[in-house]
Amino acid sequence: MHKMRDAKPPFISTGDPGSFAQYTMNERLPAILDSVIVDNEVSGPERQALLSLKEELQGGRIGKLQLEGNMFEPEEVSVWERCLRQYWGKSWHAIPWYVAEAFFYFKVLLEFGYFTKKSSYYKKDPFEIVKWRELLSHGGGLGLAKRLDAKRTLKELVYFSLWGNRIDLSRFDIASIEGERIEENVSDKLVVDHSNRLAEKLLRAGRVDVVTDNSGTELVCDLMLARRFLQLSNGKRVHFHMKKYPIYVSDATVRDAKCTIGELCRQSEPQLKRLGEELLRFVSNERLFFHHHFFWNSPLHFPDFTDDLRASLAKSDIVILKGDVNYRRLLSDRKWPHTTNMEEVTGYFPSAFAVLRTLKSEIVVDLDEETVSTLHRADSRWMVNGERGVIRLVAR
Repeated sequence: MHKMRDAKPPFISTGDPGSFAQYTMNERLPAILDSVIVDNEVSGPERQALLSLKEELQGGRIGKLQLEGNMFEPEEVSVWERCLRQYWGKSWHAIPWYVAEAFFYFKVLLEFGYFTKKSSYYKKDPFEIVKWRELLSHGGGLGLAKRLDAKRTLKELVYFSLWGNRIDLSRFDIASIEGERIEENVSDKLVVDHSNRLAEKLLRAGRVDVVTDNSGTELVCDLMLARRFLQLSNGKRVHFHMKKYPIYVSDATVRDAKCTIGELCRQSEPQLKRLGEELLRFVSNERLFFHHHFFWNSPLHFPDFTDDLRASLAKSDIVILKGDVNYRRLLSDRKWPHTTNMEEVTGYFPSAFAVLRTLKSEIVVDLDEETVSTLHRADSRWMVNGERGVIRLVAR
């Protein structure tokens, strides 16, 4: 097993001129705040708090975080306070990008009233409306499940699980044009393709863990992959690891998973109803599990797994990491050269793992210089526009 390199490159920063991180802070996050206010018809003190957050985001400084109430675990509070202490008083536009995003979405929930019992928005998902709109839309998650043949192979469903990651509702520019464009065998769009090796690994595995990304279409694809895996043998188990609270607009929570399965069961279309009922049986038979953990919402990267989470993942034969942010956290969101070998910088990971990710940020490894040059010539935005994908297996 390789150890992580001693000399690490700097973090991707919100202050990097002309970067996608900078664009996110200047354009994407303020637009997400506006949509939360409009979609939920937010009024009263919560509306003012969200507007104040927008002003702070655009020109203010990061203040001290004070967490009250019983919705937070002691370790969770400690993680937030310890991580953010070094950024107090700094501009939102001069800190590590992932920290900024994680803190932004946490602040959205705080100001929205998600954690405040007296608020009319207490425990209300501020992104629920857009999540359900995508799932139920023409070409959305239910439509895709209806079109898919139940006899698809593991490899085919791995492709669907990958390309389903394109439907990321924090990326309005991508999600709005994808619709039915979830492709299954577009090998020329894959910059790394270990799909054959991953399918073989799944066939031999007894326990698979899935660290999810988006709800809606992507979650439906993940559930269909899990169902096919569980159909292979009564001895197989799947554990989904999901966000404790809403984040990144469409990231999946345990509630999203349960509601999605419930919606499948309510459908009159036999194929969808059958899918939902089979998933429910797997849950009741203790073969399909849904977990949440504060770590997945935290500002920490994967080398800083909590002890309990590390122990849980170590029991898996293979962990499937979904999506762009999990890829970023796996690599600590640093400016690794594209030629970096992933195995050399992820020796800390407690099990074999695979990454299924469409490219939506300026970080990618495992490529040679010629491939990178070719991609740059063909498409200047190849790292951020969601067009290309990675299926990367790291076997222990």
